[in-house]
Amino acid sequence: MKIYKYIGVALMVLSLGACKTDDLERDIDALKDRVTAMEAKVDRLNESMNMIRVALDGNKTIQCYTENEDGSYTLTLSDGNTITLTQGEIGATDVYQEVSISTDGNWVIGGVETEHRAVAVDGVPGVTPQFRLTMESEGKYYWEVSYDGELTWEEVKSQQGTRVYASASGSSSVAGPIASAVPNATGDKFEITLTGSGTKYEIPIVSGLACAITEPALEDGFWIVPTTNTGATTPIDLKGEAVLISAPEGWTVTASIDNSNPTTLSVTPPNQDGAEGIITLQVNKGVYWAIDQIKVRSKKVITSWYQEFLAGAEIVVNDVTIKKGSADDKVLINKEEVDLKVSLISDDNAEIAEDGLYFIGAGLNVTYKNSQNKNKVLINDSPTGEKPVVTCTNTITLNGTSLICKNVALKLNENATYRFLTINTNNAPYVAFDGCNLEVPSTATQNAFCYASTAVAINSFTLHKSKINT
Repeated sequence: MKIYKYIGVALMVLSLGACKTDDLERDIDALKDRVTAMEAKVDRLNESMNMIRVALDGNKTIQCYTENEDGSYTLTLSDGNTITLTQGEIGATDVYQEVSISTDGNWVIGGVETEHRAVAVDGVPGVTPQFRLTMESEGKYYWEVSYDGELTWEEVKSQQGTRVYASASGSSSVAGPIASAVPNATGDKFEITLTGSGTKYEIPIVSGLACAITEPALEDGFWIVPTTNTGATTPIDLKGEAVLISAPEGWTVTASIDNSNPTTLSVTPPNQDGAEGIITLQVNKGVYWAIDQIKVRSKKVITSWYQEFLAGAEIVVNDVTIKKGSADDKVLINKEEVDLKVSLISDDNAEIAEDGLYFIGAGLNVTYKNSQNKNKVLINDSPTGEKPVVTCTNTITLNGTSLICKNVALKLNENATYRFLTINTNNAPYVAFDGCNLEVPSTATQNAFCYASTAVAINSFTLHKSKINT
């Protein structure tokens, strides 16, 4: 009998364990359902806010719409975006607080007027609040709102200044920010009525009118366009009768309408870094207009250091700056003006016979014959191209002068017996290598890389992203 009792107790324990597991699973499923329900309310609320923005701005039309089985509407806008709009009831009184617009044109959240504009002023559009739920503790959520495109968030406060919490259920319900949203009797407009004020907006339904810029990858909200002759392009969908283009000063923008196919927006910025503005496209069909826009910022693309130098730009080589001087063949090295010949080498097998500032084409092979008079500055003309190879026929001698090299490969002749660098009589102000390869054959003399005579030195020696091969 004892054995059967033990078996009976064991079965009871197992059955109790199974019941607890089933209850836990049901609780988990119920929690998931509540979270899903709240997330759905957030989505519907944010879609309503997006629709209100469309109604307030008045720069978009509706291409077409469909009515869904649940009574909601899916709208395809003239900019190609779609919005699924659920009117009226969206949740319980403790889930959602009313959103409206004050007589001053500001957003009112839960009866509290904010400082954020809902209505455009002087051509500056209002902002679109976006909401989310944040968990305080398991199963307890509160509302947050963003007024800057979800970059920053703040708590939604009640009229008493307390945090507004959300629940997935409730005995009574409250309307969303849109009381009703339906097409009119003639089917040429979609009517939006706000809950708080009862204000009604009409959005035209215009088939065959589209103005949509397909956004490329954005950086801080800007389309970054390189300052090259070709600029940049992005797909657009323009349908209608005519297009008007508004662009920042100095920007070249082209776009065309094709009522059957997407086309391309071509943009070329001014030749400067950080030029910003907004490109706006407007397309009409009859009396109706559709508008889309994109923020743009130029990014300077350097293709030739020589051209940059001539234009007055500063070239940085480690801790040395090089800039055009007051006249031809005058160069500022760390703001000190020196006489120095400036040349561009664009042919292979060229010979450098005297000291100077040389911009050398990428991948070229040139010969450097050392002299001892002035500074020696060798720069790869291409910021990203293959290093030019500069073969030194004898030691590079500095006598109170500097050697500055950027993105070049320097080498001694094969089987050379001379040193790479000699400091003679007077200190060298600067020896700087930036992105350079220095090749010294094993046959070179003792102290093969650098030799300084008695009591002289290099005042500043820097080696950045460079290597010495011996």
